[in-house]
Parts: sequence; structure tokens; C-alpha cells
Amino acid sequence: MFESLKKAIDEIFGSVIRPIKEWILRQSWGVRTVCLIVIAAAAFAWWKPQTVGGFYQQGTLYWRSWHADSDKLPLSRPARQALALALSRLTPTVEADLDTEGDNPASPITPWSASQSVLALKTAGRPIVGRDSFVAFVNNGRFAPDCFCWTERQDDPRSEVSSYISGWVMTAFADLGVPLSGADYDDVLRIQNGAGWWPMFPESGAAKYPSTYATGWMTLGLYRQRAAELVPPDRQAAVDRAILRSRLWLMRSREGARWQTHPGAPVPESHDAVSAFALHVLHQVGGSDLTDVDRAWLDALPTQNLEPTSRDNHYIILPYGNRSNIDRISDVRLPWILLGTADAYASGTPAQKARTLNWIERALRDPSVRTADTQGFDWMRAELLLGLAETSKRTDCEACQTGAPGTK
Repeated sequence: MFESLKKAIDEIFGSVIRPIKEWILRQSWGVRTVCLIVIAAAAFAWWKPQTVGGFYQQGTLYWRSWHADSDKLPLSRPARQALALALSRLTPTVEADLDTEGDNPASPITPWSASQSVLALKTAGRPIVGRDSFVAFVNNGRFAPDCFCWTERQDDPRSEVSSYISGWVMTAFADLGVPLSGADYDDVLRIQNGAGWWPMFPESGAAKYPSTYATGWMTLGLYRQRAAELVPPDRQAAVDRAILRSRLWLMRSREGARWQTHPGAPVPESHDAVSAFALHVLHQVGGSDLTDVDRAWLDALPTQNLEPTSRDNHYIILPYGNRSNIDRISDVRLPWILLGTADAYASGTPAQKARTLNWIERALRDPSVRTADTQGFDWMRAELLLGLAETSKRTDCEACQTGAPGTK
């Protein structure tokens, strides 16, 4: 019985294959070669479907990165949907986090975290309803009336004044069209080192050491104030010189596309989030050819700890004689690494662009990004919204500009 069935199957296949074989043999050698390649490819696809799928995916990545505008991220439809959904969920959550008008003593909001939320919401295209309340809240939270400075908590001593908070505030104020006073600009410029950097703690003996993070935020804050035409004419030249010095310091203090958190400190540290932020600041300020820096970054993209709540934790003692301060900054990794990568994308080679596009899509499509509104603290959600909203401006996702789910 089985022999009869086998014979019948062989006859059926033979009746189909034999004419094809005879037709191929009647063709030229060129046609025969093409047919052989097609048959071999079909056989390989049947044998190794996953490998063929990988080749197809890589081919589509190359095609999209080559076919799209050089400065745009040509995301796939699922990646655009994931990005738009994350924005639509995070935006109202950050709006709810920003409450400078309430009278809740248990509220964790500070001038720093409020500035983060305002900057994130403005980047996402949302109006700030309580603008005047926010400005008053931040100004009332200054450490002292004679300095444009804040501590993380109001009960911290003056040695805990952190430069980077001033950078966040300046940037948020710039987005709201709020200028600083001439004395405030003078205070910001006064604490810049002659080499171009800012310290983490300007009121401490540890001000001897540069801070890449603080320098980045002070540079960005001054630049955004200048770009918004808020700097008074008699301070413009000084602000321009400060931005130039800090930009040059950031360029020469790097190692490839990585920056130490405190160059020259007793214990050198280099973190992905700080490096990506420094790269983003250089892209924002402009004036430098960043092609080699961008390509060095794209060649070594971080692959670990890219969840929305993953952080680079700094804990370093900055000594100066008998005095010292502890830098305990905690940087959210994903928003800055994502944004720095999106900034660098346009400078990549075709192969780098294809790999980078795959990296970005995998990061955006991670389920934890879509549910980021339920995770972390208010300042973490604000930083993630800021990173996602800035990244969306570098994509071809129209729906992402409004934070609405879906794509156009």
C-alpha cells in the first residue's frame, strides 16, 4: 500500500517538475544560472527561514535609511505607533505631576523637578497653564536672593547648591519667554571656570573639579536664553563667550564619544547617560563638526539597562584640602541615550544608520516604554517625556508631534 502511495506521489511530482526541468534545459546558460539561483534561494529559505527573515529585516533597514531624508529617522509603523502611544500617556501624567499651585506639604515637587516638567511639556507642544505660578514657585525657592541658585532640598546647606539646577531653570524659563535679570546672568557667568567648565558645587571647596553634567546644563540654559533673544544687549557678548568656552571644553574633554563625569577627579567615572547628554548639548549649540564624534557614538551604542527607570548613579567624593562634597546625581539612562543617538544618526555611514535604526526601534517598542507613565518618580517621567518628545522631532511620525496614538 505504501509503495503504491509513494509511486503515485512520485508520478504527480514528476508530472509537474519534468516539464519545468525540460524548459530550463532548453534555455540559454544565463537563464539556467538565474533559475538555479532562484531554486537554491527557495531551498535555503525553506531550510533556514529565520536567517532569511533576518536578511529581509536588514535589507528593509538599509532601504529605509537610504531612501529617507538624511536628517530624519525613518521609523517603521509599529515603532511610530509605540512612540506616539508613549507620548500620549506620559504627557497628561507629567501635567498632573506639575502642581505648583497646590497646598500639599507632602508634594515632592521642587524648583528643579518643576523645571523638568515644564521643559518636557513645552517640548511635547503642550501649554503651561500655570506659567506665572511656576515662575513664582521657582524664584521663591532660590537658596538666597543674591544668587541664581538652588539646592535639591530647601534645608540643604549652601555648599549643596547645584549648578545644574540653574541650567534646568534657565532652559525652562527660555521656553516660557522668561528672561533673567542682569545680576542673574552675572552670577551664572561668575562661577564658570576660565577653561570653560562649571563645577557641580560652586559654593564648595570641591569646585576645583569640572562637572560634565553641570557644564552641559549651564551651556544649554545660556544658549536657549540667547536663542530666545532674552539676554539683554549689555550681557550678550559675555554670554556668547561663555557658550563658546564651554563648547570648546566639552569638545576637548572627551575620549572619542565618551565623557567622564568629573574629569581630573580622584576616581574617574564615565557614564553613558552623561556622554549622550554632552553629545546632545553639542548638537544643540552647534559650531563644531561632530561627524567623527557621532560615528564613534554609533559604533558603541549601549545595549544594557535601557528600561525607562534604569539609571546611572554617581556617588563620588570630590575632595579639596580638608573639605569635600559628594556628587550623588542619578541620571535616567534611556531618554538621553535615545536622544543622543537620534542626534548622531544623520552623520552615520549606511551600515551605521541601519544598525542604529534597528537599535532605536527595539528601544521604542519595548513594552516598558509604553507603560512608563506608571513607573518611577515625577522627575524621571519628565526626563523620559523630554527625551521621547525631542526624539519624535527627528522622526517622520506626524502623530507623535501631538502625542496622539496612531500614525499618519
